[in-house]
Amino acid sequence: MADADDEQHLSGNVNPWVMSSYITYSSLLLMKLLFNILLIIATRLRTKIVPNPEDKGSNKELKVGGTHPLLTRVQRMQQNDLENIIPFLMIGFAFVMTWYSPYSRAVWHFRIFFISRMLMSFCHYFSLQPFRSIFFLIAMCTNISMGGHVLYKAAAYSVKYF
Repeated sequence: MADADDEQHLSGNVNPWVMSSYITYSSLLLMKLLFNILLIIATRLRTKIVPNPEDKGSNKELKVGGTHPLLTRVQRMQQNDLENIIPFLMIGFAFVMTWYSPYSRAVWHFRIFFISRMLMSFCHYFSLQPFRSIFFLIAMCTNISMGGHVLYKAAAYSVKYF
């Protein structure tokens, strides 16, 4: 059953420390996505592969639409980040809206996700298995933990008021 703290929290009070941590780690993850774009551009320049004919310009050395193992790896790394960071942003926001105590447990969810995504990308770039899979699973478990908390709080609120 929901208690008085749940009722007060679900009425709109958000722990500012948890929100601040969420914003910090979310911003760092979004910056990581932007860094990945720069990494893709640098890899394209290094491998001399451009995606469109107009990108080639007058440079005859550049190939249009070719592939290179490193370019494919960097693009897969970006796709994997998009598939995992965006759900974190959504679940994390709902998590912040339902979290009230203790602050450190919420922050550790954000830290663990951020660190595991950074390490997973490092392992992805340098082909380090099974570590890449391990860090992926850690990040996924963090999202599942936050999602479970949100569902629990929503169910407790629903049972009490509906």
